[in-house]
Amino acid sequence: MIQQHVADVDGTPVRWLEQGSGVAVVLVHGIPTSPTLWRHVMPLLPGLRVLAFEMTGYGQSIPAGRTRDVSVGAQADRLNGWLDHLGIDRAVLVGHDLGGGVVHIAAVRRPELCAGLLITNGIGYDSWPIPSVKAMRAAAPLLAKLPPVALKPALAVLLRRGHDTAAAAKEALGLHYRPYAEHGGGAAMARPVACLDVHDTLAVQDALPTLKVPARIVWGVADPFQKLEYGERFARDLGTTVQRIEGGRHFTPEDQGPARQTMRLRRAENVQPVGRTTTTRPASRNLSQNQINRQFTIHEHAQRGPGPSTPRRLTSIPSNSTSDRSANGGGGSTGRRGGVPGGEAAAGPEGDADQGNQRGHLYERSDDAGQVSPTRERVPERVRRCWTHRVSQ
Repeated sequence: MIQQHVADVDGTPVRWLEQGSGVAVVLVHGIPTSPTLWRHVMPLLPGLRVLAFEMTGYGQSIPAGRTRDVSVGAQADRLNGWLDHLGIDRAVLVGHDLGGGVVHIAAVRRPELCAGLLITNGIGYDSWPIPSVKAMRAAAPLLAKLPPVALKPALAVLLRRGHDTAAAAKEALGLHYRPYAEHGGGAAMARPVACLDVHDTLAVQDALPTLKVPARIVWGVADPFQKLEYGERFARDLGTTVQRIEGGRHFTPEDQGPARQTMRLRRAENVQPVGRTTTTRPASRNLSQNQINRQFTIHEHAQRGPGPSTPRRLTSIPSNSTSDRSANGGGGSTGRRGGVPGGEAAAGPEGDADQGNQRGHLYERSDDAGQVSPTRERVPERVRRCWTHRVSQ
């Protein structure tokens, strides 16, 4: 059951979606999205404590960003402070777009909090801001005056360029436009755009090779915004390989297609939980990596017509395999320091983009205690090939 939460962290209201218990996995969105970016991913992660973090200045946290630093570096510090507030000693950090920058900066600044790192089409080095964002920043005075109805076409173009299909882009627009419509239109976009500073990632780039954590880089090869060369550079610095999504564009957690990979992280039975539900901190934070060994399962779906989904468990993964969007699919490999799960975060069947409530826009509140549930089934009927790889260090 997915719950919506808000907490005061050092004077800033921080919002997130959460489900499950066990090893903590934190999902961080980018621009112009919010935690709803992960709506198709969260149902695919049972047996874990999954937290979709909302950056200040985005989604329903737009008002909180009007008077606060919403740069990528500040978001990284806020993320780490939020983990401290929740009493989570270590978490697997997953980031897309700006969220990719947030999680790797957070990992460099507080490596003891990072149990693993997954970046999918994320910013890094000097890969950003992209030209369209630079143009918005240059026109910030004009952008700030745009009413919501005038901002919508610009968002539509950005999302269409970054999605595999027009249908996926249309669904995303219906969801991600709403917070901007509710909180000031162009002014809500102008504030985070004005705070983007490439020096935030340049300042930590030399420290990336020193991170001793399992890592996975997953990249849509046809991304018009974040080029594959940056994914390959991340992989070299983090001691892993790139899991390529051939033909995939930018918004990998949302995209739909005839063949796609979904990502599942499953705890092995003997894994010791990384996150804690209390705020009392232990005397020592230095958990051994062997205490957080986990079993990662990548479910690859191939479109083969209607029929039940039947997993088949294999015993190994080719060491140099890459993802493929053909009907037969492909696989991923782990780097020399181990790996965290790879694979495109899948979108579900096309549906009505207008479903949902005002806060999450995707979930219907079921009671007054904050319990929420998905509005519709997102698990497609596809033949599944289940590749299981036991990661330990």
